[in-house]
Amino acid sequence: WAPDDGAGEMTLASKSVGYEGGSGLFVPDYMLRRYPLATAANAYRFLPEYQALLPKAFSTPCEWLLLDKGKGCVAGNYICDKHTWTNTSCTDGRYVPPQCVGNADCQEIYLADPTWDKGRFEAVVKNVGLNFTIAYVGYSGMSQLVKDYSATQKPFMFYWWRPDPLPASVTAREVVFPPNNLECEAGHKAVGADPTLSPYDCGYPTALLAKLARRDVLKQDTDLTFFFDSFQFTSSSVSGMLAQHTAAGGPDSVYNVSCGWLKDNFAVWK
Repeated sequence: WAPDDGAGEMTLASKSVGYEGGSGLFVPDYMLRRYPLATAANAYRFLPEYQALLPKAFSTPCEWLLLDKGKGCVAGNYICDKHTWTNTSCTDGRYVPPQCVGNADCQEIYLADPTWDKGRFEAVVKNVGLNFTIAYVGYSGMSQLVKDYSATQKPFMFYWWRPDPLPASVTAREVVFPPNNLECEAGHKAVGADPTLSPYDCGYPTALLAKLARRDVLKQDTDLTFFFDSFQFTSSSVSGMLAQHTAAGGPDSVYNVSCGWLKDNFAVWK
C-alpha cells in the first residue's frame, strides 16, 4: 500500500520484476554431495541415514536461544517462550511436535523467530511427520550459525527466504514439500495459525517480486515508463548479484554489485 498522492491515485506503481521469492527450509549444497536426497522431506522420514544426519534434538546450546544472554537459560528469556501461540508452548526455547515428545531419535532444525510465517513451518513439521524439534536462534544468531556450521561443513537445516544473501552464502537448496494449495492455506488461517491445531502440510506459497516506481515520475518520462513496463530480472541475474555481496561472502557492496551488473549488461537494459 502507498499513501494517496492527493489526486486520487496511489503514489507508487507496482509490477512484477520477473523473479519469484518465498520462504522455506534450506540445506547447504555441500550436504548434497554426500546426501543427494537432502532436499527431499520424505528422506528424513523413511531413510535411516537421513534420520541421523542433522544435530540431535535439544543438542543446541541454550545460550544460542536467549533474548538476553546476561539473564541466562531461564523461563521467560527464550526467543520462543510459553506465550507464543494460543494452544502451543515452547519447551526450553524450542517447538517440540507431538512425535518428538520423549523421542530420543528426533533431530534439530533452526528458525530465527516463532512469529515469522505464523506457525507454518512448525505445522508442516508436525503434519508431514518429520522427527524435528525447532530451535529458535534469532536473526543475528542465524547468520552466525550458518557461518559456523558451514565452515566445518556440518549438516544442518534452517529457515530463511529467497532471494537473500544468507542462503546464497552457502548456495542453499530448498527442501521440497507438497505443493501449496488453497485448502492448505485456508485450513491454517482458520485456526489462527496455531501449529497444534493447524492442518498445514504444504510448501510455502511463492510470489513474484515487485518493481516500484512513482506514478508522477512515470508520467513525465515516456522512456522511463517503457523501461519500467518492459524490464525484468532473471533468476540467474539475481542469484549472481547476491553471491557477490559481502553478506554472502562476496567482495562487494550493494552499490558495487549494482554498478557491476549495469556495466556487464548494457545490451539488456538499453
